[in-house]
Amino acid sequence: MDPSGIFFTSHAGDRSLIRTRAQWACLLALLLVLATLPWWASDRWVSIGYTTFITAVAVIGLQICTGYAGQINLGQSAFMGVGAYGAALAMSAGWDALAALLIGGAGAALFGVMFGLTAARIKGFYLALTTIAAQALFHFLVLNLPQAWLGGAGGLHVESATALGISLNNDRAIYGFSFIVLV
Repeated sequence: MDPSGIFFTSHAGDRSLIRTRAQWACLLALLLVLATLPWWASDRWVSIGYTTFITAVAVIGLQICTGYAGQINLGQSAFMGVGAYGAALAMSAGWDALAALLIGGAGAALFGVMFGLTAARIKGFYLALTTIAAQALFHFLVLNLPQAWLGGAGGLHVESATALGISLNNDRAIYGFSFIVLV
């Protein structure tokens, strides 16, 4: 929220999110608290933190689609799920964690293109229906494909990985890695 009497003369000034020194100070304080949280908080807060960071990455994708592009997307969790399953399958096949993340991202993008091409000429309500179909199809496939392929309702179990030299074998390491990815 802008302080009273602050007016911008450029579009870039109007679109900037952090405009005052107090806002910058609050942002830096928040980043400092989040960066140091694994050293002073309980395991419960650490797991809440990395779950929040993973969700925030998905929400940023939804913000790009809905907020900037103006398209209604009700299947965002399906696209995120395809990426997560793609990365898990790649890691199960022995790929490096960063390569698995790229493979998962490519799988989610391919799934998105598959639905995007079919929905290229529609908008509004019909686009919303198409994205709901993506969500329903993802849910149906995960639950009904053979359990050996995607793990069924329980999902896939993946052994701990190493990414950017960080061994992701505990909650604090996962917190740090997901914080880096979010930032």
